[in-house]
Amino acid sequence: MAQNQNPAELRQQMAQIRKTTDWNDPVKAKAANEKIQALAKQLILVSNKANTQAGKGPGNDPGTAAAQKVFEDNVEYRMKIWKQMMKIVDAGKGAAMDLAVPLREEIVQEYLDDETPKIKNPEFSQDLNVLVINMSLKGIQVIIDQMPNFKSVKTLVIKCDGMGVPVNLPEILGKASAYPLEELYIINFRNFVTSVPSLVGNFKGLTTLALFNNNISELPKSVESLSKLRTLYVDQNPITSLVAEIGTCKNLKLLGVEKTHITSAECTAISKILPQCKILQ
Repeated sequence: MAQNQNPAELRQQMAQIRKTTDWNDPVKAKAANEKIQALAKQLILVSNKANTQAGKGPGNDPGTAAAQKVFEDNVEYRMKIWKQMMKIVDAGKGAAMDLAVPLREEIVQEYLDDETPKIKNPEFSQDLNVLVINMSLKGIQVIIDQMPNFKSVKTLVIKCDGMGVPVNLPEILGKASAYPLEELYIINFRNFVTSVPSLVGNFKGLTTLALFNNNISELPKSVESLSKLRTLYVDQNPITSLVAEIGTCKNLKLLGVEKTHITSAECTAISKILPQCKILQ
């Protein structure tokens, strides 16, 4: 593979492989994925090197050993994100449940390896844009306590495994108050989550709010202020009405209400107020 290719050429090669591959053939699909991963890594290397040399990357002098180490760590970190995104795409609709598994494990190990609960790599806390809080993990409170140190989180997943566990949502959302959040997932707490804190209305940039499999009977009035909201899932909750809370969300394009107490009449009323919104019943 040529090392002097620019980002546009690399993206073009990746697009060409996607278009010409017979994805129904497992052997060809595997070979294509390997080629795309190699090109993706090369793309990250080229882009990061350009930023570094311009004084924008992790280390202004790429010739130093320390800067080179940070540079390599950054490439590997971004490759993990890219690979996990590909897994989510391949898995389809239910993939949100496993969002950012490698990143979650990396964060947990970062704290397990340290006798004092602090972030070792400043670049990690500055660049992390997906944060998963799994309340089923032992020692998760250590990560929650460190949440204000993360500066760039755009996707926050608060979840648990199995039959649900207690969670202090006001504490977690409070610690995330400065995040530039675009996506918020509160998933699988069953009877342990009966309401959504009004703090959710403070995240004005939210485009996705997903509240799968809880025991929520109504949304807070503050949801009205989420003017950029495009996707809302309240599936598997005993919620009965949404009109009052989402009537002002004029950009809402997708609403999931499977296994709720939302009636057909309620859906009709929502469709009249938000005719552009597709309702999944």
